[in-house]
Amino acid sequence: IDTFNLAVSGSTVNNTVLNVTTADDLVHQISDRFLPNYVTNNTVGWTGANSLFSFFFGINDINRSWKKRDGKIHDAIFSSYRQILDSMYEHGARNFLLQTVPPIDRGPYVNDEDKEVECPAVNDFNYRMVVLFDGFTKAHDDISVLLFNTNMLFSKTINHPSTYPQTAIYKNTTGSCKAYESGEVPSMDYFDKTCQYPVNEYFWLNGLHPTYPVHEALAAQLAIALH
Repeated sequence: IDTFNLAVSGSTVNNTVLNVTTADDLVHQISDRFLPNYVTNNTVGWTGANSLFSFFFGINDINRSWKKRDGKIHDAIFSSYRQILDSMYEHGARNFLLQTVPPIDRGPYVNDEDKEVECPAVNDFNYRMVVLFDGFTKAHDDISVLLFNTNMLFSKTINHPSTYPQTAIYKNTTGSCKAYESGEVPSMDYFDKTCQYPVNEYFWLNGLHPTYPVHEALAAQLAIALH
């Protein structure tokens, strides 16, 4: 299976909506990378029948906007998201994978006061993902779309790490250790003596990013859902 990754760390659906310029957004990933390299010049031979297009957005969008408490931001984000999906359809894409936003409001540095605002922002974004999925699938009767509930998988893991064999190793699912937070560790199971557990036994690497076991659980569950 050939895999082509056009993702950019820190990207949002549409930087203009959020007034940020730190990373190429989804809009530009499609216009500047996908269209010229894989549509205008389709040397890899992909077709609508043999290709899956995966989108996983929302974490950075919410992280950059939840404090503003402005629902119109989500309106604009999802207007862009739908336009992008429709554009992908127009250029031949037929199989899509979308994912909900994980419970970033349960990160180790989110206090109770902030959680009262961030949690509804996550819930609203994920509700709109369902609306996006419903509208997109109804508009095109020749597509296959999977909306995977990543939020539920992460939540189950945080609440009960043994839910998935890949995450049963977790000893701490609510906090993180400062020594690991940069992600620059010599091995995947590195143990720093200033921490209570090795890095891979913490769910949270830092305030926003999880460690690899939950990614492995996500990959395994996605494979089942897509089968």
